Amino acid sequence: MDDQGLSDFTGFYPYPLYKDAELNFYNALGNRRLSIPFNPFSWIGGLFSIFFSSSRIKSKNISGNLAGEGILKGGVIIFGNDGAPQYAYQEELGSELPLEDILAAVYSIKRKADDKK
Repeated sequence: MDDQGLSDFTGFYPYPLYKDAELNFYNALGNRRLSIPFNPFSWIGGLFSIFFSSSRIKSKNISGNLAGEGILKGGVIIFGNDGAPQYAYQEELGSELPLEDILAAVYSIKRKADDKK
Protein backbone atom coordinates (compact mmCIF):
# COMPACT_ATOMS: atom_id res chain seq x y z
CA MET A 1 0.00 0.00 0.00
CA ASP A 2 1.34 3.40 -0.85
CA ASP A 3 1.19 6.30 1.60
CA GLN A 4 -0.25 8.64 -1.04
CA GLY A 5 -3.18 6.29 -1.69
CA LEU A 6 -3.86 6.04 2.03
CA SER A 7 -3.71 9.81 2.34
CA ASP A 8 -6.05 10.29 -0.65
CA PHE A 9 -8.59 7.85 0.85
CA THR A 10 -8.96 9.96 4.00
CA GLY A 11 -11.00 12.42 1.90
CA PHE A 12 -13.67 9.73 1.41
CA TYR A 13 -13.50 8.10 4.84
CA PRO A 14 -13.68 10.43 7.85
CA TYR A 15 -12.62 7.85 10.46
CA PRO A 16 -9.11 6.82 11.60
CA LEU A 17 -7.16 4.71 9.12
CA TYR A 18 -4.28 2.39 9.96
CA LYS A 19 -1.64 1.15 7.57
CA ASP A 20 -1.20 -2.61 7.61
CA ALA A 21 2.48 -2.65 6.64
CA GLU A 22 2.83 -6.40 7.27
CA LEU A 23 -0.36 -7.13 5.24
CA ASN A 24 -1.86 -9.12 8.12
CA PHE A 25 -5.42 -8.33 7.01
CA TYR A 26 -4.68 -9.39 3.41
CA ASN A 27 -3.21 -12.63 4.73
CA ALA A 28 -6.26 -13.20 6.95
CA LEU A 29 -8.46 -12.72 3.87
CA GLY A 30 -6.51 -15.40 2.00
CA ASN A 31 -3.78 -13.28 0.36
CA ARG A 32 -5.76 -13.42 -2.86
CA ARG A 33 -4.59 -11.67 -6.01
CA LEU A 34 -6.14 -10.82 -9.32
CA SER A 35 -5.08 -13.35 -11.88
CA ILE A 36 -5.19 -13.60 -15.64
CA PRO A 37 -6.91 -16.81 -16.70
CA PHE A 38 -5.48 -18.90 -19.51
CA ASN A 39 -8.92 -19.42 -21.03
CA PRO A 40 -9.55 -16.72 -23.72
CA PHE A 41 -13.31 -16.90 -23.07
CA SER A 42 -12.63 -15.86 -19.47
CA TRP A 43 -10.84 -12.78 -20.77
CA ILE A 44 -14.08 -11.53 -22.30
CA GLY A 45 -15.86 -11.85 -18.95
CA GLY A 46 -12.93 -10.13 -17.26
CA LEU A 47 -13.05 -7.22 -19.69
CA PHE A 48 -16.79 -6.79 -19.10
CA SER A 49 -16.18 -6.90 -15.33
CA ILE A 50 -13.51 -4.19 -15.60
CA PHE A 51 -15.77 -2.06 -17.83
CA PHE A 52 -18.74 -2.30 -15.45
CA SER A 53 -16.52 -1.70 -12.42
CA SER A 54 -14.98 1.40 -13.92
CA SER A 55 -18.38 2.79 -14.98
CA ARG A 56 -19.76 2.09 -11.48
CA ILE A 57 -16.80 3.90 -9.91
CA LYS A 58 -17.22 6.88 -12.25
CA SER A 59 -20.94 7.08 -11.44
CA LYS A 60 -19.99 7.47 -7.76
CA ASN A 61 -17.47 10.23 -8.57
CA ILE A 62 -14.61 8.19 -7.14
CA SER A 63 -11.18 8.72 -8.60
CA GLY A 64 -8.20 6.53 -8.04
CA ASN A 65 -4.57 6.07 -8.89
CA LEU A 66 -2.52 3.25 -10.28
CA ALA A 67 0.07 3.43 -7.51
CA GLY A 68 0.45 0.79 -4.87
CA GLU A 69 -0.47 -2.88 -4.75
CA GLY A 70 -3.37 -2.99 -7.20
CA ILE A 71 -3.52 -6.74 -7.73
CA LEU A 72 -4.19 -7.72 -4.12
CA LYS A 73 -7.81 -8.48 -3.39
CA GLY A 74 -9.03 -7.05 -0.12
CA GLY A 75 -12.23 -7.32 1.80
CA VAL A 76 -13.88 -6.46 5.08
CA ILE A 77 -13.21 -7.91 8.52
CA ILE A 78 -15.43 -6.88 11.42
CA PHE A 79 -14.18 -7.50 14.93
CA GLY A 80 -16.22 -7.88 18.08
CA ASN A 81 -15.60 -5.93 21.25
CA ASP A 82 -13.29 -8.72 22.40
CA GLY A 83 -11.05 -8.23 19.35
CA ALA A 84 -12.01 -11.54 17.75
CA PRO A 85 -13.16 -11.51 14.12
CA GLN A 86 -16.93 -11.87 13.83
CA TYR A 87 -17.47 -11.42 10.09
CA ALA A 88 -15.36 -11.47 6.95
CA TYR A 89 -16.06 -10.69 3.31
CA GLN A 90 -13.54 -11.44 0.57
CA GLU A 91 -13.56 -8.89 -2.26
CA GLU A 92 -15.04 -10.05 -5.55
CA LEU A 93 -13.97 -7.98 -8.54
CA GLY A 94 -16.90 -6.07 -10.00
CA SER A 95 -19.28 -6.77 -7.10
CA GLU A 96 -20.79 -4.30 -4.68
CA LEU A 97 -20.11 -4.81 -1.00
CA PRO A 98 -22.81 -6.85 0.76
CA LEU A 99 -23.87 -3.88 2.87
CA GLU A 100 -26.85 -5.64 4.45
CA ASP A 101 -24.62 -8.49 5.66
CA ILE A 102 -22.01 -6.06 6.96
CA LEU A 103 -24.63 -4.01 8.82
CA ALA A 104 -26.18 -7.18 10.23
CA ALA A 105 -22.77 -8.20 11.62
CA VAL A 106 -22.24 -4.75 13.17
CA TYR A 107 -25.72 -4.71 14.71
CA SER A 108 -25.22 -8.23 16.06
CA ILE A 109 -22.03 -7.13 17.83
CA LYS A 110 -23.79 -4.04 19.16
CA ARG A 111 -26.71 -6.14 20.49
CA LYS A 112 -24.28 -8.48 22.27
CA ALA A 113 -22.55 -5.47 23.87
CA ASP A 114 -25.90 -3.96 24.91
CA ASP A 115 -27.02 -7.29 26.41
CA LYS A 116 -23.93 -7.35 28.64
CA LYS A 117 -24.80 -3.96 30.14
